[in-house]
Amino acid sequence: MINTMRKKMKSRAGFTLVELLVVIIIVGILAAIGVQQFGAVTERANRIAHDANARTLKSSGQMFYFADSAAALAESPYSDAEDGFENFIESWPENPVDSGDKYVVTISEDNGVVVSVNYDVGEYDD
Repeated sequence: MINTMRKKMKSRAGFTLVELLVVIIIVGILAAIGVQQFGAVTERANRIAHDANARTLKSSGQMFYFADSAAALAESPYSDAEDGFENFIESWPENPVDSGDKYVVTISEDNGVVVSVNYDVGEYDD
């Protein structure tokens, strides 16, 4: 009996169609779960990077204001590292959530340093 089964197993050259389909279905399910999780992780990472960029810009704006409040107030709002702001931040960060939006830093005596995200930065240009 055992010899007969061994002969059948040795003569079998490949996998059956059912075995292949089961493997393909399992791989498909795992891939679907992985893609869904990857999207959620990517979105969360972009949100965390956005928050870190906003905190960096706010800190840079506060340093600029404390170093030279007259200059900081005169040129506010800022949409890139210019007009003295470049001394406090190496490069202006890009928005990881939506690349079409730019960060705008507004410095005022009343509200302090406010970081916002605007679609149209042109409204702030003189």
